Amino acid sequence: MNPILYFKINKLFSYQNVNIPFDNDIKVLVGENGLGKTTILNTLYYLLTQKWNKLVKVDFESIELSFRDGAIVYFSKSQLQEYIAETKKSKKRGGEGFYAEIKRSINVDKLLAELNNYPEQGKYGTHDIIYNYIVQNNINKKIGAPVGYVVETVHKILFDDYISTFNDITALLERNLNHTILYFPSYGRVEEELQNLGY
Repeated sequence: MNPILYFKINKLFSYQNVNIPFDNDIKVLVGENGLGKTTILNTLYYLLTQKWNKLVKVDFESIELSFRDGAIVYFSKSQLQEYIAETKKSKKRGGEGFYAEIKRSINVDKLLAELNNYPEQGKYGTHDIIYNYIVQNNINKKIGAPVGYVVETVHKILFDDYISTFNDITALLERNLNHTILYFPSYGRVEEELQNLGY
């Protein structure tokens, strides 16, 4: 059975709200040319395959995807833009896998538990705790990066909403979609050409 319950795009093309329930395993979209059927399918495909750089080119305000297990993916276009900008900065600083390598090197739950022991420090007063965690665990040495940059990146992983949002989205999609996604967009002009060839 299809794990998706519904897919929503708010303010597609700045005015159109789309709500597609997935109550069956087959979904057919029918409408006149120019209504946005292909854009809707492209948007869903870019989301499911995490093609963020393509998805950001679509004109929308927010996207919501709900799964049958109760999990919901929700983000705004501005969150997506911030995430992409930060990912590009991270790639320039340390290569494509640098951000992911830092994420793999830290125990997020352990670090958050340690930070919760000092709630009076607040979100921005945690520098020393993160610094000590990184130095004690030799994380900067393991990945060959300056301590300050690792501290800054860990802080973003822990506290920047758009980063945690997309980390959560990635985990939800991987957990709920253990299928290969094949997408073959069809355009009327292609169908017309095939019809002219006798197919």
